[in-house]
Amino acid sequence: MDFEKTKIYVLNRLRNELPSTTYYHGPQHTLEVIEACDIFATGEKIGQEKTLLLKTAALFHDIGFIYEPLENEALGAKIATEELPRFGYGTSEIKLIARIIMATVFVHKPVDILEEIIRDADLEYVGSDRFEVHAVELRRELAALGRIFTDKEWLDFEICFMKNHKFYTNTCIKMRQGTKDSNLRKLLQARG
Repeated sequence: MDFEKTKIYVLNRLRNELPSTTYYHGPQHTLEVIEACDIFATGEKIGQEKTLLLKTAALFHDIGFIYEPLENEALGAKIATEELPRFGYGTSEIKLIARIIMATVFVHKPVDILEEIIRDADLEYVGSDRFEVHAVELRRELAALGRIFTDKEWLDFEICFMKNHKFYTNTCIKMRQGTKDSNLRKLLQARG
């Protein structure tokens, strides 16, 4: 399994093929998710091979945005399934990677530690000092897709999201829950 060549392939596609209005779900987000997967996988002690499969899933988890933002997870799993054999990934590894990608669908409840890690990694920014910057990027991206929010609607949307979101892994909870709680308090104060 050649992760580095896979990474070059995916990042080149994201840089060259994503719509210019993909302000949040771009290469930088993918790199942040890969880094978070690495950190959380180490903290959860899942081992090198599973970590590699997890990071590969993180690479592909938003590549579907090239074609369609609404069904991007299924497209990402499909693209991974088609492309990974040429990078030395076997059938069983590819099936697992596709399943991990599908765990990033927000309504999906993770069923194992790999799905928990990618869910935490995909949304760890809500518990970071990057929260406000990424929220602005996400709002711009949604606006470009026709989902326009007033300032009050956006604030209500963020608060609802933060209240319904949860971290799963002990590692992420230790690292991000305190800042997430602080970010939510700021939103609630802004609403008054």
